[in-house]
Amino acid sequence: MSNNIEQAFDRADLQVIRGLLISDIGDESNIDKRPYKQRIDEDSAPMRRYLESAYPDGEKRDAVFLDISKALTAYQEVYFEIGLKCGARLLYQLLFERQPTEI
Repeated sequence: MSNNIEQAFDRADLQVIRGLLISDIGDESNIDKRPYKQRIDEDSAPMRRYLESAYPDGEKRDAVFLDISKALTAYQEVYFEIGLKCGARLLYQLLFERQPTEI
């Protein structure tokens, strides 16, 4: 995980983003245009079905679901904070780093 974090900060650079936007290095087909609720409902359905079949006891299923939710929440919080820090780094670069005056 720490390697991914370092790579995220390494990619938080205007030139990297420029290359993505101008050189078409990115893959626009990966953009999910479904509404948030639909994405959550559809993408979590397999997990719900699995939990219902593996844990027919409602209390045990709820406990397992709570454990999974806590783990996913931790990932969500950490990566959200990383995203904010990357954004702040880009803003700093835009506002304060000197750019060459040559064209």
